[in-house]
Amino acid sequence: MSGLLGVGGGIIFIPILDFVFTRFGFPREDLAQFIIANSLFIIIFTGVINSYKQYRIKNFYPRFISYTSVPAIATAWFFTWLIQNGTWYSKETFNLVFLLMLSPMILRMLYTRKRETPKEAAEPKPYQFGLTGLLTGVFTAFSGLGGGMIMVPSFTDFLKMDIKKATSISAGVVPLIALMLSIKYFTSTPSADVVLPHIGYIVYSVALPMAAGTFITVGFGVSLSHKTPSPVIKTIFALFALLVIIKLVIENYF
Repeated sequence: MSGLLGVGGGIIFIPILDFVFTRFGFPREDLAQFIIANSLFIIIFTGVINSYKQYRIKNFYPRFISYTSVPAIATAWFFTWLIQNGTWYSKETFNLVFLLMLSPMILRMLYTRKRETPKEAAEPKPYQFGLTGLLTGVFTAFSGLGGGMIMVPSFTDFLKMDIKKATSISAGVVPLIALMLSIKYFTSTPSADVVLPHIGYIVYSVALPMAAGTFITVGFGVSLSHKTPSPVIKTIFALFALLVIIKLVIENYF
């Protein structure tokens, strides 16, 4: 899914990490941070492989990646610092933010899935990528997703880019944000001990096997993306994210 949609894979990792850490009795006051930290750590690997595959098929845009990633890293780092220096961001808040951020993007993607980007669409300005990056950094810090859930809809709907180009840029930005935040989580100390081996907030006994699994399938996802019509990719993107929303609604309100 990361290779196909350019979303980093957090949309899959987060529900799995939530299940594992809850089952092993991780303290609720640190649970959201553990989920975010380990999701981002795994996303480093998926993003790097994804970008390499995009480069191999000549669908790689380093200039646009740099325009987006620099402001994204800045805001992601700042809001991660705010989360770590307080107890206000609980698991319940995490789920609510995750839900509120995903819902409008998915509805927008479904609504515009059959629209094709005009061939003559002008190249977006650097500041437009920068604004997208600022919002992406905030979203990443609060949700643990790599930011593709913000970047891909923004690039396609507001900057009028083809979704295959949008997913490639997103895939290039994702590991850069994830790397910087993972360093911060590596060097931070949880407020309580947990039963699984870890360094800072990174539970490597869980994260590394998940990261290893991405090596097997990311390349296939990129190849599939290159061959799949844009409306189909948009539909898959929206429907897959919708499954996560349904899970959160059931978990929190039923």
